[in-house]
Amino acid sequence: RKISKKLRLLQGILEKSCPDRFAMSGEEGRALDCFVVYYNLGEAEEFLFKSMDSEGVHGLKWKEAKFEIETVLDPGEIDYQGLQIEHYWHGNTIKFNGISDYNWHRITKYIYVKLWIYNTFHNIRKYFFYKRKLATPSRMKLLSSIMNLSLENPNRHLSRSDITFSYLDRRYFSHPQMTKFMEMIKLLLESLIESNDIAKQGDRYMLRGKALATLQEYESTLQKEKYLSRIQFGMFLFTFVIAVTGIVQLYGKYLNWW
Repeated sequence: RKISKKLRLLQGILEKSCPDRFAMSGEEGRALDCFVVYYNLGEAEEFLFKSMDSEGVHGLKWKEAKFEIETVLDPGEIDYQGLQIEHYWHGNTIKFNGISDYNWHRITKYIYVKLWIYNTFHNIRKYFFYKRKLATPSRMKLLSSIMNLSLENPNRHLSRSDITFSYLDRRYFSHPQMTKFMEMIKLLLESLIESNDIAKQGDRYMLRGKALATLQEYESTLQKEKYLSRIQFGMFLFTFVIAVTGIVQLYGKYLNWW
């Protein structure tokens, strides 16, 4: 009875066998729902299951570089726990070690629910990732980044990709705004070349000595702006305190009069 149950499970799997050739990507890959079953006959001799009928289990033995020797196995002689079952399911590849492992996941749906949750979460993250706007760095931030990269790079010759990916992870390469972002980086680099802060040799960029003075001047300007902002905030706070004090004094006189 145990063999009969395992045989029925194997028959159900083979009824959904994958075609000899199939794509695992794109729309065709996401629509896949089929199985591939392997079996080791001993001495590194593999067997690929294809179908089942009254004669037995039909398949192909491995020969040199591919499965090509047609063979029929007796269902009663198969070690069902030794089966290697691969389920190509909506762009995912699920591997089961033996018929019992497959049956447990078939009943509980554990691996399928787990994959569904993972894929749903991944698609949500992907949606928000594509919606995220790529902010182009300012001219001075780009120059500062080139300075840091040049100090880390012994030959100090940087490609546009080196500079771009100092801001973004390589996963952004597939972002819909990536082409626009790269063009903005190119324009900023050309601007820095015109101001003699960097030089270009072929398709590589190299920092020039003037860049240090430019960055120092920029940092000095930022410090002045911060200092002025603090003074303005102090004046605002002082004015606010004076105003509040005047209101309190006026309110106190009003209460005494009342």
